Amino acid sequence: MVTLINEIKGAVAKSSHIAGNPTNNAARQNGIDQVADLRDLDPILHKKYIDGEILIVGAMYDIHTGKVEFLEETLLNLPQAKSKQ
Repeated sequence: MVTLINEIKGAVAKSSHIAGNPTNNAARQNGIDQVADLRDLDPILHKKYIDGEILIVGAMYDIHTGKVEFLEETLLNLPQAKSKQ
């Protein structure tokens, strides 16, 4: 639980300068940060991601509308899938 709280604190600080709803901004930044962590920190996921075997992207779910919005920042510079021979 402490790890989750510390991650969210970082997202709050990073997003504090952005106009709009601070809670939504922090949640969005937390999603972006978590995607980066998953891509880089876990050795198994990192290799599969770099090799193009999996994609790790972020999205936000709006409980009021049911809409899912992919986080554009996590869709940039994705690795290309390698052809299997």
